[in-house]
Amino acid sequence: GCYGIGAAANYYFGKDVKDLTLAEAASIIGITNNPSMYSPYLNREANKRRQTEILNLMRQQGYIDSQEQEEAKSQTLRFQKGAESSTIRAIYSWFEDAVIEDVIQLLMEERNVSRKAAETLLFNGGYRIYTTIDPEMQKIVDSIYENLEEIPKVTGSKQQVQSAIVVCDPYTGEVLALSGGVGKKTQSRVLNRATQSRRPPGSSLKPVSVYAPAIEMRQITPDTRFLDSEEVRLNGTDWMPENDDRQHHGVVDVRYAVRRSLNTIAAQIVDKISPQASYDFLTQKLGVPLDPDDNNYAPMALGQLTHGITVRDLAQAYTIFPNAGIQTKLRLFTKITDADGNLIYDNPRKNVVAISDVTAYWITDMLRDAVTSGTGTGARLSNMPVAGKTGTTTDNKDRWFAGYTPYYLAVVWTGYDTPAKMTASGNPSAQLWKKVMEKIHADLPYKEFSKP
Repeated sequence: GCYGIGAAANYYFGKDVKDLTLAEAASIIGITNNPSMYSPYLNREANKRRQTEILNLMRQQGYIDSQEQEEAKSQTLRFQKGAESSTIRAIYSWFEDAVIEDVIQLLMEERNVSRKAAETLLFNGGYRIYTTIDPEMQKIVDSIYENLEEIPKVTGSKQQVQSAIVVCDPYTGEVLALSGGVGKKTQSRVLNRATQSRRPPGSSLKPVSVYAPAIEMRQITPDTRFLDSEEVRLNGTDWMPENDDRQHHGVVDVRYAVRRSLNTIAAQIVDKISPQASYDFLTQKLGVPLDPDDNNYAPMALGQLTHGITVRDLAQAYTIFPNAGIQTKLRLFTKITDADGNLIYDNPRKNVVAISDVTAYWITDMLRDAVTSGTGTGARLSNMPVAGKTGTTTDNKDRWFAGYTPYYLAVVWTGYDTPAKMTASGNPSAQLWKKVMEKIHADLPYKEFSKP
């Protein structure tokens, strides 16, 4: 909890660094190896043993002579807590938590070391990590996510309703702001719901699991018609889902099915292209981590994934739509240097062509309808076109909104940590998306989506 030797000198001995004796300095240095074991406030004897070891080594290595060694060993240490300000713990932000996890993973892979070794490298290596955060945008996210009054009212469980958001630039892959939970963050490196929690995405997966691969394979266009009737059966399975409204809509086109989020049409399209084609598109083209059991009708057509998906992974998958069919891998930092500024790791933009610009445009065009007059009306912005898709899982346990403008892309999840039925007015994720994006776009000039 003490950041720097100055804070430690104050905290343990109530004095400035320049006033520390050799004995006191050795005592403080002894703590750093394992603060919970060697802190004199927790274990005075263990601290004394460490201090003695350090003084002996200093004598052996010629830093002090025998007389200095003995005087320091015999000095009675008087510990006294100094000003409380020296012990204020810095709580990492959600963004910092996510960067730390990403860098630990990188070091484990690059250096082929254990997680513990990677953590030691990160926290003791003197690295400088250059992040992609936009401080003004992060302030906007925090102003909404830290204020529980801004979180839509949800009932159904005594738990605090939770939410997570990732805001990114789909053209560069830079994550600009994120939040891994609601309310004031009180601890560092806790569960980050934006980057670590995997929840089923429901219909918010359909654009990337159903419609994009089917248009790309030239099996459908927005005008292709399907029959939505109780008589319809699928070729590859006996299973057939119901629509959320428990209704059948007769002959409808794909555009209408997207706007109304019809499960029956999504299932017919997956039947047409095969669950395998959907699964391969998600895993191989877009790099979405899925379970082998997800290679089936319900996971691909309805987004009922075995282990779910993270908010960040869904946002990364959606970059293909505003970015003319090119997926941009999301990143939270651009490079890492050592303390002297020498480059240790470069993290440049990574692009993968996933679909054609025409397919991307058609999806965007249909997702605009979904926001204008479909399930996503809660996310409409007053000054900017929006394309997006809602997602709802069984009993409303998870509510999603994945949406984008010509400028930015954001994905929001809302639910309980222990999944439970939710009751809310409208889609709380679409409402939170709107609150954040309305402020982000407030001063931006109107812009249309580019058309191929």
